[in-house]
Amino acid sequence: MARYLWILSIVILFATIFSVRANDGAYTTKYDNINVDEILKTARLRNQYVDCYLGNSPCVTPEAKFLKDVLPEVLVTKCSKCSDKQKIIFDKVITWFEENDKETWNTILTKSINEHINVRNQRS
Repeated sequence: MARYLWILSIVILFATIFSVRANDGAYTTKYDNINVDEILKTARLRNQYVDCYLGNSPCVTPEAKFLKDVLPEVLVTKCSKCSDKQKIIFDKVITWFEENDKETWNTILTKSINEHINVRNQRS
């Protein structure tokens, strides 16, 4: 498991270093007032977001769709296009999963890296 996380860290590092992305501004702040604490503490809500992101079920809210669209880039670029509020939100989410559900977090990371690599390959 430690080796897997080490390899995953290296992949993220290289993806960040070699990432070519358009500087098209920050993410929308439309969803900055989402109650992330409520989502994280409520299994039903949290699982809806996770299942949406992983493609296991439809995204039932615009916020979930937004998360699905931006999360790969957010993780690889360390939230470089995020507002200050979004950085706080994503930090809470990452911390919660690292402390409470590492298996799901590793699945999310793997999907995010694969999504980012696929997008980069399509641009080439």
